[in-house]
Amino acid sequence: MDYVKMEQIYNRVYSTPPNSPERAARLAELSEEDNAALWDYYSGLCSGRIKRPEIKNKESKELGGLTMNYQQWKALSKSSAVKNQIVVSKFERQNPMTAREYKKRLEDEKKKRSEIMAIEDTRKRHEEIAKNMQLFERSIIL
Repeated sequence: MDYVKMEQIYNRVYSTPPNSPERAARLAELSEEDNAALWDYYSGLCSGRIKRPEIKNKESKELGGLTMNYQQWKALSKSSAVKNQIVVSKFERQNPMTAREYKKRLEDEKKKRSEIMAIEDTRKRHEEIAKNMQLFERSIIL
């Protein structure tokens, strides 16, 4: 099994919202062999049998379109580099439903961060920050 190819297919399919027409369409585009391999790959990831491979080309084009997971989209969206903004806008044009979901998720994260930072008791604020550390992590853009 080509794990890099399966990771690309997995990212393309699962970057869409669950139970959405977009995800159903992407699953329908797969051949039976790829669908079976994707299920095996997904089961392997869930069970820990397979570790996710590192994909060096984050702006890879495959299966006819640009795929990007939420963390990649978030990092590129925050960048002020023109080439990153072009990639983001192209992704958003090709995947409008996914882009809307990503934007909503980003707004929810900002709101949660603001609520946590508004806690006046320092100890409670630090406890909430520790519980929600993923909201406060810095992204590195390569």
